[in-house]
Amino acid sequence: LSRWRSDQTTDAMGTFCYIYEADKKCLWSTTYHPTGGDSEDCSAEFSLDRALFKRVNDDLHSEMEIIVSQEDDVEIRRITLINHSSRKRTLQLTSYIELSMAAHNADRQHPAFNKIFIQTEALTDNQVLLAYRRQRSEHDPALVVAHRLFWNDNGDSSSSPVWQFETDRGQFIGRGHTLANPMGAAQHLGGTQGYVLDPSLSVKKELTLEPGQRTQVIMLLTAAATRVEVLELMDKYSDPHAVERAMEFTWRSAQQVLQVLQIQPDEARRFQHLASHLLYPNRLLRASARRLQENRKGQAGLWPYGISGDLPLILVTIGEVRDIILIRQLLQAHTYLRMQGLPTDLLILNEEAAGYTHPLQERLEQIIQVYALPAAVYRGGSVYLLQSAQVPEEDSKLLMAAASVVMNAAGGTLPQQLAKGLEVVLDYEELPDQPIPRDPSAALPFLKLHYFNSLGGFTQDGSEYAIYLGPDICTPAPWV
Repeated sequence: LSRWRSDQTTDAMGTFCYIYEADKKCLWSTTYHPTGGDSEDCSAEFSLDRALFKRVNDDLHSEMEIIVSQEDDVEIRRITLINHSSRKRTLQLTSYIELSMAAHNADRQHPAFNKIFIQTEALTDNQVLLAYRRQRSEHDPALVVAHRLFWNDNGDSSSSPVWQFETDRGQFIGRGHTLANPMGAAQHLGGTQGYVLDPSLSVKKELTLEPGQRTQVIMLLTAAATRVEVLELMDKYSDPHAVERAMEFTWRSAQQVLQVLQIQPDEARRFQHLASHLLYPNRLLRASARRLQENRKGQAGLWPYGISGDLPLILVTIGEVRDIILIRQLLQAHTYLRMQGLPTDLLILNEEAAGYTHPLQERLEQIIQVYALPAAVYRGGSVYLLQSAQVPEEDSKLLMAAASVVMNAAGGTLPQQLAKGLEVVLDYEELPDQPIPRDPSAALPFLKLHYFNSLGGFTQDGSEYAIYLGPDICTPAPWV
């Protein structure tokens, strides 16, 4: 539903909630990204059923709990604000959701083209924003998204009834600004809707907190096939009791998964730790840079082995029966992640020595039948078993390069291998600063310009267009 990229260097995509205090002109967010700040005042906790982000800014404590309902296509973000200062605080809360509403690969390949098929609509009476995806063909699935921001204390009188919204991302961020300091978070939202070409969903609410006062805010994001269904979901979860019920049911569902798979909570946390390496591939568990550079094949080289290459891939090599414990743990992790909605491919590369008997191959086939589930059960993701002797060297390099996680069963159990990644010390060489000399442009003398529009105009002979820019003034966005 929202735009996301697997890029650790610019990890600032997702759903955000800005907090702006007009008295001090101070802007921050409920999470570290995208505004940044003092990282010591921010923390993130990931349990089996939810994510919890905490932040303290100028004696204002915020907690944001994130869950996905187990019954409906609804994401709930419950934000708790506590004023620990001795003064009254007037705050503006602004949500931001950059819409994608498409398959991840389609949005990654053609983001600008993908945006032009989204239409937005504001329902003032319900204080709900809607987004539709226009179907390009009759085979495209219908999709409607709704978003709302409301108080969880049954209409606190200290909150402002004024409802502001914006669905144009360019208008929200503003010329010359970024998501770290968007204009919409500190100014009145423009209320743009319709075919905006660069869609997003933003809602602003204002509230006042007395010293020591505590309040809760709910951010809802729902999805359905029709407008009626998505509005019914919005009405259902606008009730604080429905939110509490969803929170409790999500916790019970997480416990049920543990019972079904017969695993302990610590094992599930390790599986989630493994998932972080699949979502954000990094040098800790990937193949070495040299192995990545040696590969000369593309995604199509995976297809002869039945691997699409569209899903995150875990590759594990094994040569001895005594190391089978890691295979069992990865099969459990594979099933757990698929049940949580993260389909992955698991490739087991058997490096058993050639001979008349193949005890390791037989043992692997048996354990796969016990622990692996069919791909159709939980939305894709399969287990593949290959013998390394039957894989050409160039294909072996491709498999290593395509895998987000590469492990060797002889390296120990899953906890041991995950711990090895944490022990890596990154020793970067500090690069000296080398400023590039720049020749300042000559001062532009005052000219009498034709058709002056407060920024610029044509010179006397009409051969040039001169623009005067003062401090913090940018040229308008160009038209093509």
